[in-house]
Amino acid sequence: ILTHELRQIFNQTMSDAVNNHDESVEHSHSETSSLNLFELKMICFIVITITALIGGLVPLKLRVNDRLLSFGSCLSGGVFLAAGFTHMLAEAVEGFEELEATKGSKFPFAYALCIAGMMLILFIEKVITSLPIF
Repeated sequence: ILTHELRQIFNQTMSDAVNNHDESVEHSHSETSSLNLFELKMICFIVITITALIGGLVPLKLRVNDRLLSFGSCLSGGVFLAAGFTHMLAEAVEGFEELEATKGSKFPFAYALCIAGMMLILFIEKVITSLPIF
């Protein structure tokens, strides 16, 4: 039922966006369209939040196998790392190309900062876990 309602709201929003592309659309019609878009965003926000909470709490409640939970945690960490490297690092390289062009340097600043950040996190983790408190 919720999926059907989301699909209807999405279709209505998309058709309103296509219709609003023309400059001669009335102001009241634009307000209705943005209200529907806001509602769609709020519904998606709520659905994603509930799904994330359920997906995060179920493994902790079940606790069938700690090794399996650790493996799943490592797998999800790898997914986030891969997403960060493939999407964010490429944009960082593009951003630093302008700096390299103005300074005349060929040093890969984006990659160096990425490695430095990873080494800093590793260093902090090793130092904190070696403290006598843990």
